[in-house]
Amino acid sequence: MPFKKVDRYRIVTLVPPEYVESILQGVVKVNPLLYGKYSKVAYQSEEGIEQFVPLEGSNATKGEINKLYKGKSVRIEFSIDKNDKILEKVIQEGIMKNHPWEEPVIIISEVWETRKK
Repeated sequence: MPFKKVDRYRIVTLVPPEYVESILQGVVKVNPLLYGKYSKVAYQSEEGIEQFVPLEGSNATKGEINKLYKGKSVRIEFSIDKNDKILEKVIQEGIMKNHPWEEPVIIISEVWETRKK
C-alpha cells in the first residue's frame, strides 16, 4: 500500500488574516510542528470568506446579534504526534489563547500519509 495510517493528528482552524502569525507562534511554543527532518511545518491558504450569525447570548468579536457577518479568513493546517496531552495544549494554549473568536472552528482528524523515506 503506498500510504499508511500514522499516529498523528491533523488540525485545521480558520482565522482572520491578522491573527495567523500569533496563532502559529502560539502553537510552535507548545509543539515544534515536526515532520520528518523539518520543523514549523504548516499550511496557510489564501484569503477566503468566513461567515456566521452571532446568536443571542454570544460574545461576538465581530458582527451584530442575529445579522450575517462575512469577513476575510485564512485556513491554517498542521500535524502533531498523536498525544492527547499535547493536543490539549496545542488547542488551548496555541489556538484558543490566540484566536479572536469566542468559538473558533477547529477540526481534528487522524492522518494517512504518503511520504518518501
